[in-house]
Amino acid sequence: GFYFLVRTAANAAQATVRFEVEVVRPDSPEPKRHTFNSRLPAGETVFQLGLTGLDWPGGKRAQPVAWRITLRGADNAVLAEHKSFLWEQPAKP
Repeated sequence: GFYFLVRTAANAAQATVRFEVEVVRPDSPEPKRHTFNSRLPAGETVFQLGLTGLDWPGGKRAQPVAWRITLRGADNAVLAEHKSFLWEQPAKP
């Protein structure tokens, strides 16, 4: 599998948040979206978001080509986002 460690710092707890992990895998140029629902406690927290099994073919040595992680609140508003350098690079014709 492949895992992302995500550190958050929140002033106030939120009962419902959603992590969206979008990944371009080595076996496909199209991004795949995976969602993880959680609660967000106040203060600093580390989340481990894992892609395993059929969500991450290629075993331990496979690396994502590009990725983006978005944290959304219960109202679907973007609370935070972080992405790899290659996420924004346009595809070459």
